[in-house]
Amino acid sequence: METKVVLKSLGTCLKYAGFVFLVPIIVAIIYGEYHSIQYFFIGFLISFILGLTLERAFYTEQGTKFKEGMATVAMIWLVVTLISTIPFVFVENVPFVDALFESMSAWTTTGFSLLDLERTSKSILFWRSLEQWVGGIGIVILALSGLFKTANTLYIIEGHERIKPNVINALKTIWWIYIFYTIVGIFLLFLVGMPLFDSVNYAMTGIATGGMGVHPESIGLYDSFGIEVVMMLIMVLGAVSFFMHYQLIAGDRKKALKDTQTLTLIVLIIVATLLLLPFHSLRAGVFHAVSGITCSGFQVQNLTGWGDYSKSVLIVLMIFGGAAGSTVGALKLNRVLIFFNTISDNIKKLLKPRLIPPMRIGNISYTDEEVQAIFKFIGIYIIFLVFSSFVLMFHGNSAVDSLFQAASAQGNVGLSVIPELSIISKTVLIFNMWIGRLEIWSVLIFIIYVIRGR
Repeated sequence: METKVVLKSLGTCLKYAGFVFLVPIIVAIIYGEYHSIQYFFIGFLISFILGLTLERAFYTEQGTKFKEGMATVAMIWLVVTLISTIPFVFVENVPFVDALFESMSAWTTTGFSLLDLERTSKSILFWRSLEQWVGGIGIVILALSGLFKTANTLYIIEGHERIKPNVINALKTIWWIYIFYTIVGIFLLFLVGMPLFDSVNYAMTGIATGGMGVHPESIGLYDSFGIEVVMMLIMVLGAVSFFMHYQLIAGDRKKALKDTQTLTLIVLIIVATLLLLPFHSLRAGVFHAVSGITCSGFQVQNLTGWGDYSKSVLIVLMIFGGAAGSTVGALKLNRVLIFFNTISDNIKKLLKPRLIPPMRIGNISYTDEEVQAIFKFIGIYIIFLVFSSFVLMFHGNSAVDSLFQAASAQGNVGLSVIPELSIISKTVLIFNMWIGRLEIWSVLIFIIYVIRGR
């Protein structure tokens, strides 16, 4: 692996990502929180200067190969998350571990929060939402707006489907779709009675399937059916592949409406809602089903009072997640469909040996090698999930609650049933959020790269 290529790419991404720190300054000025401004500006300076320094010190014409791209992605998320702790530490006086937890939760679109939201400043509330909004579409994509030579490799690693042959055109299309849905979300939420500041934040975190709110009660504060319906619509839009969105916009509605992952998403929401109905109202059941499978993490009720059966239904949804090529975390529905279809094919072979055609999900065919890679990913995903659950159980939590919290962290969901976490538990969940957002392999390659020193 070429260290020079990795550090140069990291520098370029950090340089552009630094400008995100400047946006909350506008909110700080509007609400008279002038004390916050200096710390956002410091974050910008650190990210921009560090990025510029790395870019120039390790300049190379060599493009980013797959290994270098994987390590770069992992480093970007880690370094930006570390720099992003500055506003939390110095504006809200949050301990560093808690600030790192909050920052990682935001950038990975997880939605866990350790802040006292009733006392948190408006600029910090908006900062969390902005982190999730940018993190939802991918901080790498943000940087790729000005990064061309390594675009194809980093774009693929981030897990996005190709919309157009030219990756830069694809990125522009994704941005326009994302911004359009965010603006529509703000308008609709404000229309159904949500205050403007809240509407902006919830539309941003909703389309990012992030889940961070501006009130401790999340969406439950408003007790509004209209707001809940709009939020569910926004969450579903965020959990659907950008490729399907592009097809709709391009006029290919017939193909878009037949998208296998989208249809599976709808079916799973209906099934989960029916499973929850014996113990919860239709309104609460369908909202949390949508929140769980879209990896959004918004709540209308306190889930600590839910029974193990209901929590288990949500655990399954949080492990599955939404469509590949969307803003969700977790396994993603294309992998889940391939997993169950492969099991079905193997059973058919046992009952009646015959030639089974190549695996297909919708219009996409998968080779045996790709199917094996998906099974390996699912295997290692479950291993990390079980390990984290045991750590949480060791610290006095029940098995179901531990698995729920670990699945929520690794799936980048943010639904929570454990009110108090030890430092070790927070650290493990930070790692879960990191590997969950980057699909594990990037982080593992980065760790091996650091250990070996090359």
